[in-house]
Amino acid sequence: MADFNQVNVLQVLQSAISAQQELNQAILQQLTDLQSNKAEAQWVSLEEGAKALGSAFSSRKILEDLKNGFLKHGTHYINTSNGQRPNYAVKVSALRRVYESPPEKRRAY
Repeated sequence: MADFNQVNVLQVLQSAISAQQELNQAILQQLTDLQSNKAEAQWVSLEEGAKALGSAFSSRKILEDLKNGFLKHGTHYINTSNGQRPNYAVKVSALRRVYESPPEKRRAY
């Protein structure tokens, strides 16, 4: 009878350890997602923004859309230059919203 109880206790402990490991992985994923969301709400360089959006995007593509009026100053991008030559910073989260909509439905500013 004692052996049976020990086996049951070990099974319960193994289940608890397994559940704890799954919980730890879920917490780690949530922290990673939160850090990513926070980073996407910050102004980053044009090049960093293109990298964050993925391989289908380049800083040149974003710059073309900026010059064609598809991106709004202060919302999607800002100019951080000293007045000599434009130097743009972008918000990845705002760009994602633009690029997730179909091209024919995008606003021009």
